[in-house]
Amino acid sequence: IISTIKTEGATRSLLIRDEYAFIGARDGLGIVDISDVDKPKIISEIKLKGEVLGISISGNTLFAAVYRMGLVIIDVSHPGFPQVKEVYEFKTAIYNLLVAGSLAYVASSQGLIILDISDKFTPREIGLFETESAVYDICINGDWA
Repeated sequence: IISTIKTEGATRSLLIRDEYAFIGARDGLGIVDISDVDKPKIISEIKLKGEVLGISISGNTLFAAVYRMGLVIIDVSHPGFPQVKEVYEFKTAIYNLLVAGSLAYVASSQGLIILDISDKFTPREIGLFETESAVYDICINGDWA
């Protein structure tokens, strides 16, 4: 272990990109500057009304799967000052997501939901693969999800 950092609540999801760690927790999202791995520093936090169970980033846009809230879309152009841009609500609980190109694949209690995110701040549902039980995670391999 090189270093640790204390966060509020239990960590539910984690994504590392460049010099930042994006940490999903029980009640929001934390952004940690890890450019100096010996001294990580929390640079911003966003309180949300649910657990951040999944995180995916495309460009400077972060997509967070927030349990009982929906898909929260956050501009992270300036990681110290993230801005919530949109909340896309679902009629079902969501657990995780994966962004690939202009599509977001969302794991839900209903099955696999596919969103067109070519306009990142205005997602549009374009597909649903219903399953008998909940989908909790997603993996993409070529043309398969």
